[in-house]
Amino acid sequence: DGQKKPGMSDNAFDNNTQGMGNKPPLSGNGPVSGNSVSDNQFNVSESGEEPKYVDIIDTLPKSSYFSQGFKKDGDKLVYALNGHQTSLFGIDVSKYNGDIDWAKVKNAGIKYAMLRVGARGYSTGKVSIDDNFQKNYDGCSSNGIDTGVYFFSQATNVNEAIEEANYCIAALNGRSIEYPVVFDSEAVENDSYRTQNMSASELSACAIAFCTTIKSYGYILMIGGTKKQ
Repeated sequence: DGQKKPGMSDNAFDNNTQGMGNKPPLSGNGPVSGNSVSDNQFNVSESGEEPKYVDIIDTLPKSSYFSQGFKKDGDKLVYALNGHQTSLFGIDVSKYNGDIDWAKVKNAGIKYAMLRVGARGYSTGKVSIDDNFQKNYDGCSSNGIDTGVYFFSQATNVNEAIEEANYCIAALNGRSIEYPVVFDSEAVENDSYRTQNMSASELSACAIAFCTTIKSYGYILMIGGTKKQ
C-alpha cells in the first residue's frame, strides 16, 4: 500500500522560531516555492499549468519568509538574512530509510529529525504505527537530536482524522518533542488514492479535526503536504 516514502530532507526551519514563522513580517516578502500572489489571491495551480487563484483569508497568519532568503548550500537548503544563516538543517525519516546510525547523523551536523510516527494506507485505509518510530526516537534522544513527528494521512472524513490523531498520541505516549506534530496530506503519484477526489473543504475539515485533537494534548501543530492537496 505504498504509503509515504522518504524524500523531504531539504528542510530549513528558522533558528529562532523552529519553523513556525511567527516572527514579524519582513519588508519585501515574496512568494516561496514557486507560488505566485496576485493582490489578495494565491495561485494553487501546479507548475506549468494555467494559474488558478483562491482568496487569501485575511485572518490567517502570513509567512515572514521571503524567497530570496532560500539558498542551496551543496545538497542543503538554507535560509539566511543579511548574510547570516538563521535556519537549522534537518531530515525526515521513516521505516523506508532502514536502520539509521544516529551518531553519524549527529556528526554530519543534522540538528533535528522529523520522524514518521504512522500512516494510513492510501488504498486499504489501514492505520499503522511506523515500524521504526520507537528506534528512531530513541536514536535521536540518545544523540541529542531534536525531534518532531508526522502522520501520513489518508483520512476521508473527520472521524478518520481523529482516529489518526489518537494513534499519534498513543505512539508518543507522553514523550517530549521539540518540533511539531504534522498532519501530512499528500497526493500519491502514479496511483489512485483515497483522498484524491476530496474537496478543499473536506480536506480542511480533516486537518482541523486532526490538529484540534493533537492540540488538546499540548503539542505544537503543523500541516504539511503536496501543493495538489
